[in-house]
Amino acid sequence: MSGLYIEEDKVCTKTIPAEPGFGYPSVKVEYRQALARVRVEHQHAAKQGAEAVIAVESRLLVKYVVGMNGEKVTTAQADRVWPNLRDKVLNLILGFAGPDVPEEEASTL
Repeated sequence: MSGLYIEEDKVCTKTIPAEPGFGYPSVKVEYRQALARVRVEHQHAAKQGAEAVIAVESRLLVKYVVGMNGEKVTTAQADRVWPNLRDKVLNLILGFAGPDVPEEEASTL
């Protein structure tokens, strides 16, 4: 049944609006969605403390983000993504927020 399951290699896209007060521009995020077990890993890290959460989140950004405005996120950059932007991208990866959907596709759902 198509559409019921995550396609691990499918790349999704979401444009996140600029937040000038925070200093980042509009960002086109290309990413792959993570499976449910990744949510559990993230939740488990929260029980271990801040350093564990940051480590898991940085790993997710490097592994699942194909590009942000066309650039791959490196391990060195992952810790430095603006916190508001980081949360929005992680919500996409973990499936708490969805990708952009073309209007013609949205009307068929």
